[in-house]
Amino acid sequence: MAAGDRAALDKVSRLHDEGSKVIAALQTEVQRLTEENVHLVGHTNLKQKIQMHAKVKDENQKQKVRRCPEVHKRLVVCILISLR
Repeated sequence: MAAGDRAALDKVSRLHDEGSKVIAALQTEVQRLTEENVHLVGHTNLKQKIQMHAKVKDENQKQKVRRCPEVHKRLVVCILISLR
């Protein structure tokens, strides 16, 4: 094997080793962030997430229904004032 070929092979080998280290570090970081995300979200169970989402959605809808008459009254008053 020629000296140039050997040097190129060594360089590729070093780059491969460095790349492998970077990949391992990134995989560790991904795992850490995934665990942190699970902790922050609060639910690791998909069914619990879906149920919680449905509950929040229902609560939001109830708030909209409760506020609808108030908003309607304000809108009517604004329209009446603007028609004067």
